Amino acid sequence: MLEYFQTHPETFWFCLGFLLLTVETLILGMSTGVILFAGVAALLTGGLIWSGLLPGDLLWGIGGFGVSSLLLTLLLWRPFLALQRQGDPPNRDRSSDFIGHRFRLQQQVSQTEPGETDYSGITWRVELDESEESLLLESGVLVEVRSLTAGCFRVGRVGDRAGHDS
Repeated sequence: MLEYFQTHPETFWFCLGFLLLTVETLILGMSTGVILFAGVAALLTGGLIWSGLLPGDLLWGIGGFGVSSLLLTLLLWRPFLALQRQGDPPNRDRSSDFIGHRFRLQQQVSQTEPGETDYSGITWRVELDESEESLLLESGVLVEVRSLTAGCFRVGRVGDRAGHDS
């Protein structure tokens, strides 16, 4: 196998590039730019060797890989960070896994009349959260948990948050 890579250096760089990209996407979930840029640089190096623009010598390959990695990092670092940040969720209360849980009301809920819902084998009391603008939520309305206490979900209509992003 080593002899094959010596006679076909572009294949080595293509394999290295695909291996690095596979690790970056499947294992690391596109969380680091370093391995991503190195993988693309290895593919680029393999392409340059294959096209004859870069000699197939090992030192030329390493040099091409290093220069390609550096240039790709300098050119794509900021756009990559912007792309990663674009998918960040809005600030949410993460004090409980229940915050943000959505469900449809089984019965009408008002400030004076709480309701109930079954979730995870437990019957939870359902009350209107203090941030909810409506005084009454009808049965079947899609709500989300905004706060909770022991045995009680405090909910509000989805997309109807006073002073918060939805």
